[in-house]
Amino acid sequence: MDASLLQACNEFATIALGVALTYLFLIGLALKLAHVFRRFARKHRPGTRPGEDVHQALKLTGRLWDHCRTAALLFLVSFLLLLNFGRYGWWVPLSLASNILIACVFAAPLIFALLKFIQLCRYRNRLGRLLEKHNAVAEQLVGAQVRGNRVFHSVRLGDAVLDHVIVGRNGVYTVQLFLPPSGAEIVTLAQGSLLYQPGASRTALHQYSKAVRLLREALAAEINSSITVLPVIVVPDCMIEHSDQRSPMLVSLRTCMSLVGWHDKSAYLMDEDIAVISAWLNSQSLTPRVNRMREAVAVLDRQVGWPNLVG
Repeated sequence: MDASLLQACNEFATIALGVALTYLFLIGLALKLAHVFRRFARKHRPGTRPGEDVHQALKLTGRLWDHCRTAALLFLVSFLLLLNFGRYGWWVPLSLASNILIACVFAAPLIFALLKFIQLCRYRNRLGRLLEKHNAVAEQLVGAQVRGNRVFHSVRLGDAVLDHVIVGRNGVYTVQLFLPPSGAEIVTLAQGSLLYQPGASRTALHQYSKAVRLLREALAAEINSSITVLPVIVVPDCMIEHSDQRSPMLVSLRTCMSLVGWHDKSAYLMDEDIAVISAWLNSQSLTPRVNRMREAVAVLDRQVGWPNLVG
């Protein structure tokens, strides 16, 4: 191998990497400035589609994917242009061994960047699957609307989000979707968490329980009376195993409409209460959406985790 050619590749790759990193730095700076100025902009009414936060996460990760792809393209174009039209010989000559070592060191961050890019693509695939299930649950809940209930999607409460809230004379139901881990076939409730088999993996429910509690407190303050909120968990693509734990109600995607048959006398509502609660849930749609990648990932952490870098 020609040491001069290898050194030329190292030098030109360093310059090309500088071009790509400069692009990413400027993009990051522009996004930070946009976030600062957005605080003073007029608030727009966010959407209330099923899986609204998944839509937002897909939008934010899509931007990141575009920036990474553009940076990679800038690196490749810059490197090829320098390799074909750049001036050679302006650097201090190094031995072949030194150039091989530099090339190996230089390759490490490029391999890491490639793995991070693949990780991002895998996360977006998971988000796409989650959004499909959100839409499937929303289609199932049309039956609840036909029976006179009101359905609200993506209700934000502090740093938590309730996927669906159903309000009717039988009470207030919260419906939360959880995707099972890969290979899981059976799910049951065990000690305040979802237990999947085979594999005995668990998904904690404390964040969902906190959101249900916040909703109950907020609605009680609105109607000036205590209220019962009936929590429901939907786990698609899994067989539901019976549990002694009565609440929350655990259903599959196919049987999620059975929630309207879950009656609790303490949960019944008067028409006046339904109107007040519906008005408050409508006002929650004015809550600003997340606009940062880290916030979007944190909100969806219990529903779709960030994949491992390798494996």
